[in-house]
Amino acid sequence: MRQNRLLLGLSLRDAAEKAGVSKNTIIRMEAGLPVNWSTHVKVSRAYGRVPASPQNRQTKVVSGQFYCKQPLETRAWLPVRIGKDGAAEVFKNSEQIDQQERNRMGWYHLATHFISPLRCRREGSRYIAMITEIFAPTDVSEDVSGERFVLGLRGSVLVHVGSETFELSEGEAATIDSTQPTGFEPLTPISIGAEAPLLLHVVLP
Repeated sequence: MRQNRLLLGLSLRDAAEKAGVSKNTIIRMEAGLPVNWSTHVKVSRAYGRVPASPQNRQTKVVSGQFYCKQPLETRAWLPVRIGKDGAAEVFKNSEQIDQQERNRMGWYHLATHFISPLRCRREGSRYIAMITEIFAPTDVSEDVSGERFVLGLRGSVLVHVGSETFELSEGEAATIDSTQPTGFEPLTPISIGAEAPLLLHVVLP
């Protein structure tokens, strides 16, 4: 949380005002102390992030002086649904979710998409990377980082940015202005038995 705040150039006071919480609450969160889930959601969204519970952020990495690697077996997939307010929310689920379970949840509309944060940031790194698997339209949100790189890993999606929409297919890459309302959806509806598109996202705040 502290690194996300610093990457956005926010002071403790600025972060508290943006999230609508007290400065002491921000300090508690950055120290790893427990806060209400609703408070965690407020702060995460103020930082332009999809809320995820703390246990979902603990990942073992392999690192050296000049690199940091996340082994494949430690990669977690977090199920996301759209809340009543239209914003994305991660289920409070700490279990590993394999491809079969993701398909089941996606095909039967229990989740709109899944995110897999790539926990390989070196100390002081500004890159934030993740993979998304998209079964249905995602939420439409703005990211204060300003720029996002996306690469199609599987299938095709429609990318909505502001008043513009374009198709991104497997192997294609794009950069987008994510300060504009941004959302993604499969090019064609995902039927039972079909693979969902995969996207790589890299954000540079």
